Amino acid sequence: LDRCTRGVIGLGDIGSRVAKVASSFGMRVVGCRNTVSAVPEGVEIVWPLEEVGSLLEESDYVVNLLPSTPQTRGLLGGGTLRAAKRGAVLINVGR
Repeated sequence: LDRCTRGVIGLGDIGSRVAKVASSFGMRVVGCRNTVSAVPEGVEIVWPLEEVGSLLEESDYVVNLLPSTPQTRGLLGGGTLRAAKRGAVLINVGR
């Protein structure tokens, strides 16, 4: 996992913990959240949700932790996923 990039979509309590654990394995961690405020421990860059394509372009592993809301529904549709790195792994645990 060392030298891989983990993208975390949804940096709430759970996402922040996922980011911290990933960084402890030597992964570079980037994230997206509704509001770009304080950057959680272990996260290098945080983008607003509207820029999720930037996260996908850089990530070898992507974890989606977003709840299903009117704002998030369809966020990871086909057009958006085309921005992902070739061979990237998507782990969807959104609710």
